Amino acid sequence: MAGKCIKNPENVEELDKLYNEWIYRQTEVQALLDLVDANPEIFNDENEIVEISEEEAIQDDCRIVLEDITNKIIKNLGN
Repeated sequence: MAGKCIKNPENVEELDKLYNEWIYRQTEVQALLDLVDANPEIFNDENEIVEISEEEAIQDDCRIVLEDITNKIIKNLGN
């Protein structure tokens, strides 16, 4: 896949754009986790705090971004 991206500059540009989006989303996820850590009372549901694992949140976000990247590259390779 990397070889096909290198051969087609449009795919490399798209991959770079998606990578930058991934970095931005990671920053958003970290900001949300920091908010939850600093204000657990806001996220109470009848005095029951739901713990959000940082690793799980990042893994979910990575999965979504990776699927987006893969789908866009496959779509571009088909053109």
